[in-house]
Order: sequence, then structure tokens, then C-alpha cells
Amino acid sequence: MIERLFDTIEEVQQTAHVSAVFGKPVQVGERTVIPVAKVKYGFGLGFGKRGVDTGEEGTEAEGASGGGGIVARPIAVIEVTPDRVRVEPVLDEGRIALAGIFAGLWAIFWSARTLQALFGRRASKEGNR
Repeated sequence: MIERLFDTIEEVQQTAHVSAVFGKPVQVGERTVIPVAKVKYGFGLGFGKRGVDTGEEGTEAEGASGGGGIVARPIAVIEVTPDRVRVEPVLDEGRIALAGIFAGLWAIFWSARTLQALFGRRASKEGNR
């Protein structure tokens, strides 16, 4: 099992080179377009053993597990023409929208907490009079 995991890790390392980040150039007339991606990979491995030494067979248990993953996402396009080279970022609109939603919720939460702290103190001071 562990040999198979190490073989897989070695295969991924061999494929994680520049062609995984820069795609094949596409020629359209005098314009060349090169896609660019961000590629990340990771692996984990664990072993374990448990049991009580009772002198009986079968009271110990061993286990091993492993896992990994690869993530690739487009980040830019390089456009090459006879006049210039331009890098055009690829925007992930879904991520931008999600970040905006979370920022708005964060602002509402802290505004509410601030108002509660301000007006909660006034109400308690007026109630003590």
C-alpha cells in the first residue's frame, strides 16, 4: 500500500512542471494566447497502532491511510502580438461576490454590536436614575 502511495506522489511531482501552469499557446492570426493557471497539490499520510498486550492474539490493531489532492484554477491569459505582450488577469466573479457578501455581513454585525453597546449603556444608566 505504501509503495503505491509513494509511486503516486512521484507521478504527481513529475507532472507538476511548467506545462501544468502555462497551457499550450493558441495562435490566432498574428496573435498568440497563452493560458496561465495556479496549480497546488498536497498529500498526507498517517499510521496507527492500538491494542492492549493481553497475551492473546488479535488484540492489537494497525491501520494506515493516505490522501491527497490537486487544485488548478485559471489566473491569467498572456496575449502576444507583434506590437506588445499583455497579461490579462482572469477574475473569478463568484469569489469577488462572495467576498463582498461576507464584508457586508461583517460590517452589519460590528455596527449592530457597537450600537448595542452604546445604547445598551444609556438604557442601563437611565434605569438606575
